[in-house]
Amino acid sequence: MGFQNKANSLHPQIIVFVIDDSGSMSGQKAKTATEAAQDSIITLQSQNLQSHRFRFLLSVAKFGDGVTPLEVAKKPGDINLQNLVFDGASGQTNIPAALDWARQAIEQSLQACRALPDYDEAQSPNPLVVLITDGENTGSDVTAPAQALKSLPFSGGQVDVVVCGVGLEPKDLATAQTIASDPALAANIRSDEIAKFFAAVTVTVIKEGSASGVIDQLAQMR
Repeated sequence: MGFQNKANSLHPQIIVFVIDDSGSMSGQKAKTATEAAQDSIITLQSQNLQSHRFRFLLSVAKFGDGVTPLEVAKKPGDINLQNLVFDGASGQTNIPAALDWARQAIEQSLQACRALPDYDEAQSPNPLVVLITDGENTGSDVTAPAQALKSLPFSGGQVDVVVCGVGLEPKDLATAQTIASDPALAANIRSDEIAKFFAAVTVTVIKEGSASGVIDQLAQMR
């Protein structure tokens, strides 16, 4: 699955969070997602280097009928936590639009990294996309945009995609497995485990430069 290199100032890691903000996420799920996303960014901020260098480059968006970018290609310290608010008021669940945006966010992030004079892409951790959704895809088929995302050129390896389903039905979990870069990186959790999932992603990225252990960590938390 990749996941062999750890982020540092010469080979930072690109991380993209794409979070479902459709109507079914309203209420407690949206509140939990807001708090968990903010906590994850605070943790990554504490791990970052001095202001002119960075270990991580982050992008965050919420999606429903369309995609609302919240932060794009930002150092953790430059992210405004007040922007990371979810309320379940974005319509339905257009997952292909979210995947297209994630691809664009990675492309923009790669441009920023490649502009650094000493960036070592070959040694960099795989770019990581974390998609969180709680419902059936209401957009077009996910296969083509998922493949376009996972096949983005990256000399260090590949783009890795983790999908966190929140109470998905079996057919929707199958869609999540199609999107993920490996079926094992598609999890189906309860709504009260959203914060645990965010924490597992954050801890694993910091310690290993990857999310390869996220699903195992979550299983151990239950």
